[in-house]
Amino acid sequence: ALPIWWDFGSRWWGEWSVLGAQTVYAGGGNNHAALEGRAKLGFRAGPHWSAVLSGERRERAYVRRTQFSVSGRELEGTRLRVLEDEAGLKIEYQRADFQVSLRAGHLRFGDNGSGYLSYQRDRLAQECEWKRGDWRFEFEAAVARKVYSVQTVGFGIVTPARREDETTARLRAERRLNSRWLVFAELSNERVRSNEALSAYQAKECLLGLRWNWEN
Repeated sequence: ALPIWWDFGSRWWGEWSVLGAQTVYAGGGNNHAALEGRAKLGFRAGPHWSAVLSGERRERAYVRRTQFSVSGRELEGTRLRVLEDEAGLKIEYQRADFQVSLRAGHLRFGDNGSGYLSYQRDRLAQECEWKRGDWRFEFEAAVARKVYSVQTVGFGIVTPARREDETTARLRAERRLNSRWLVFAELSNERVRSNEALSAYQAKECLLGLRWNWEN
């Protein structure tokens, strides 16, 4: 990775980075080379308010995975490459014991074949964190919509594009018992609605645990 950071006076700042990686799995099916570039532009509106505009491009070239036809059939003799372009905006308010942020993002995912894997995704999320003494609370909620470019649902001459609507929520509370021990509880819910029945699901999770920190 090659990160570069610079400031434009007291209010504006920028960051740019490039990362290259080669990923190898035990089975070899998903081995790929990856190249990623990221740029951020930040603005400090005051002692508590800030905003960050970001853009990112990620490319993966697979060694063994193949392209797909418009009907989802693997095409022998081809090699799959995927490209992701993502733009985001984050607005944040922060104080010593309270922090809240709003994120909006748009993702375009495409392949180098028929576009069978291609889709666009819009996401809006809010995150809150509050600290008071030994207590700490977190809350996250997000909504997203994914629309596929080539994949459709149903039968007939004109069929609708495959679509997925996602809602997620997470609530976490934790309390520090002493310098090493912490107790926490977490509730989360994820729901995906889709016009493709196999893609629709709902998952709920509840966690209760203790965490030990060996650092002083």
